[in-house]
Amino acid sequence: MNREQLLQRAAWLYDRAGLQEAACRCAQDSGDYAHAARLHEQAGRWLPAAQAYERAGNPLASARCYEQAGRPLEAAEQFLAAQQPLNAAWLLAHGAKRYARAERIAREYESKDPDEELVVALILARGRAGRGRRLQAMESLCRVVERLPRLDLSMSRERVVTLALALAAHLGRHDQTALIHAAQVHAHVPGAAEAWEAWAQQTLGDTEGIPRPADSVEAAEPTSPDAEPATDEEVS
Repeated sequence: MNREQLLQRAAWLYDRAGLQEAACRCAQDSGDYAHAARLHEQAGRWLPAAQAYERAGNPLASARCYEQAGRPLEAAEQFLAAQQPLNAAWLLAHGAKRYARAERIAREYESKDPDEELVVALILARGRAGRGRRLQAMESLCRVVERLPRLDLSMSRERVVTLALALAAHLGRHDQTALIHAAQVHAHVPGAAEAWEAWAQQTLGDTEGIPRPADSVEAAEPTSPDAEPATDEEVS
């Protein structure tokens, strides 16, 4: 065996013995960055996992780990390398506060379906919110939420929902958050009622009017909990 093979063998043995740090060192020293990245990820060491995935040429996995490590700018760069510009643009706007760049990427993207059109709208709205144009951001969010019930159940819809919830939370629009949850319940999305109830309890301290998981979907009315509308001062 040459040195590289010996190190790979040592990494495998250390891994089987539960000595992950030693396994990671051997894997990296052997040049097997993909193996090292998996070991780092399994141990929750997100930053070295992201860096190892990047060196292994796996930008999508690297982006995921950079995001977990709280490094949105690096994650966005890896999403771009993975040909996922909308994921990159959202992180640039929502996490890295690089609003102009995020908006440029979103505007240049050619949407392939209605779901992606809404993702683009949410990215642009997040940019407006970050630059102080909160009223315009709120109006964009409301238009997205109005269209949400017409979307088919899909992974793309879930991305729209995730971004819309994040924007609503950033803007403090509990009414829109409730409408999003209600749309999910009416669409029979698994776990939607539990998610709505958990949000209401954590954010409002009250779950009155929120459908319980055992309730029928028809019982869930798409109305917001008691939330005051934004004041002029808040949207200026």
